[in-house]
Amino acid sequence: MQRCERIELNGTDLLSTDDIKSQGFFVPLGVEDAARAHQIFLELAEGGTVGLPFQGTFWPPGFGVVVDRFGMPWEINSGEPNVEPHDQNSR
Repeated sequence: MQRCERIELNGTDLLSTDDIKSQGFFVPLGVEDAARAHQIFLELAEGGTVGLPFQGTFWPPGFGVVVDRFGMPWEINSGEPNVEPHDQNSR
């Protein structure tokens, strides 16, 4: 059984779902603005591990996977179109 939850926090969707393939769950975070989504991704990546660099994809225009320094797995999605791949070491 897969369980999904949605919480709106300051105009941003915070989603929760279980995922048997990883640590049992991950936290998908939807951010409309691509620049803000990329900034959040970089902040979560500090001291963590990047699974997939934040970049444009065929479903959300910006997407990246990261496990933060506390071991929390995140999927960051951007709703703004035309997101180019970013250098993960730049801010």
